[in-house]
Amino acid sequence: MWDVGLPTPPFSFFADQDYIDALGKQAVADAKAEAEIKVADADPAEEVEVVQINVKAGDAVKAGDALMEIASDKANMDLESPADGTVAELNVEEFQIVNADHLFGIVSDD
Repeated sequence: MWDVGLPTPPFSFFADQDYIDALGKQAVADAKAEAEIKVADADPAEEVEVVQINVKAGDAVKAGDALMEIASDKANMDLESPADGTVAELNVEEFQIVNADHLFGIVSDD
């Protein structure tokens, strides 16, 4: 390179490989897809009772699997998995009464 008499900058323009690898792993972790287990088009004022839970955290599920049965004053219905993946968390217990727009749980794509 040509020496033009400019001082060397006190920092490097290039990151070391360990730093680049760590950023890549974090980006993959951040990109993990999660799907919410909720009642579609729920009326927030309506209450539902969790009648039966068919899965537990850590279970593998397919989109459309019946995760739990809920009941309102109008009907009983199955709450289905929104995606393929693993049940990451459940935020309800059997016989619990919650608003229909409650977040019942999370399905993760791990």
